[in-house]
Amino acid sequence: MEQSWEQTDNRDHAARQARLRLAAIVESSDDAIIGKDLNGIITDWNKGAERLYGYSADETIGKPISIIVPSGPVDDVVEIMAKIRAGETIKHFETVRRKKDGTLVEVSLTASPILDTERRIIGASTIARDISERKHQEAALRESEEALRQKDRELSETRRFARVGSFYCDARSGSVTWSEELYLIAGLDPSLPAPTHKDEPRHFAAESWEQLQAPVQEALRNGTPYELDLEMVRPDGTTRWVKAHGEPVSDTAGRIVALRGAAQDITELKLAEEAVAGMSHKLLEAQEQERIRIGRELHDDVNQRLALLSVEIQRVKEVSPITYGELRSRMDELGKRTSEISAVVQFLSHELHSSRLEYLGLVSAMRGFCKEFGGKHEVEVVFASEGMPPIVPPELSLCLIRVTQEGPRNALKHSGVKLFEVKLHGSPTDIRLTVRDSGVGFDPELIKDTQGLGLISMQERVRLAKGTISITSRPQSGTEISVRVPLSARTPNESIKSEGA
Repeated sequence: MEQSWEQTDNRDHAARQARLRLAAIVESSDDAIIGKDLNGIITDWNKGAERLYGYSADETIGKPISIIVPSGPVDDVVEIMAKIRAGETIKHFETVRRKKDGTLVEVSLTASPILDTERRIIGASTIARDISERKHQEAALRESEEALRQKDRELSETRRFARVGSFYCDARSGSVTWSEELYLIAGLDPSLPAPTHKDEPRHFAAESWEQLQAPVQEALRNGTPYELDLEMVRPDGTTRWVKAHGEPVSDTAGRIVALRGAAQDITELKLAEEAVAGMSHKLLEAQEQERIRIGRELHDDVNQRLALLSVEIQRVKEVSPITYGELRSRMDELGKRTSEISAVVQFLSHELHSSRLEYLGLVSAMRGFCKEFGGKHEVEVVFASEGMPPIVPPELSLCLIRVTQEGPRNALKHSGVKLFEVKLHGSPTDIRLTVRDSGVGFDPELIKDTQGLGLISMQERVRLAKGTISITSRPQSGTEISVRVPLSARTPNESIKSEGA
């Protein structure tokens, strides 16, 4: 009898501990967790709700939920409570709520029925998350995408209305003839005499004129045509970029007697290309911000729910009679699966947003990724580093970790091997990264025109870091990705931050 009482007491104690853990998790959550009865009267109000809405628990418990609902033609609380009474669960319902100071906040709600011991619905539990920043990022992303589409439209219009002028240079007399359009590109009056060969240098930037001399001489000597981008200087000091095509003209005896060609004004094209490059940088920023959002949601939402599920499973296991061996075995299996899911979520969270990169640095983050990647996919990723500086600029760290993530991921899909090598080598001037496998390899010429998003993403990241990337591979001889980034590199606006990892 005493033993039976002791067992009962132990089970009661375990149940109390489980309830305390559950209460602690709810209270420490960053999300606003609110309980209310079926009449919409608030019964529970955690610290997350205090931070989100500005009301303390003493100010809200016993009050109607309408104190945080803005006045308007649509009252979603009525609809939500109707579904709760019907036993439904509302997931990720986006709406607007009002704070204590009167400001409005966009939130995502998940509402579930609260059941008593007899499975009767006695109230509702609501979890609310502030999504104002996410909405702002989505709007910014849409704006960036529209701006990019607008630049693409402008680029198409520029090509369609391209201005092209022609020229003819007599090699014997030195006389030069320009078309009217070339005069206009150069900012000259078409009614004036054509510029002489002596005058031509002042119509070009010094570097462009110097660049033009060798191809012209080669064309006159050997008949080799040329194509160059040149910067023309107008009389008012402004400049225009032209794409110049030149070819030799021969007489009946085959002697080269002149040069003729065309110059297309590509100034708008140059500006558009620069704008597109800048937009690519901004889109990468938006992508990194989206990775942060997804990573945090996986960690703070999904992982938290899994933790609550694990606590509930443990509680059911501890209060069940000892004779229910099969039930206990099934609970053990559920607990194991829950832990496995949590590990997968943790890996995804680290891959999307590496807090280790932010707080412990590049080497630690890269070593951790290799270990987690190997464990998840049952392969071996050998990591080594040498000569690395203690502090690596955030934009370079982000570039290198993303290339490291993309390299093994692609190799896993295509190489057919279980061993990969990742190496970091630092010097006072640069950092070099090598990702190597000994798999089936490929012929680079065959994929030149069919590059996937992964390869394009790696190339774009390295370009923005002012670095170089090369991919060497041969069929049946493996693949090696080599990256070099200078330590003095900066992105155009120095705005890819470490939190984007």
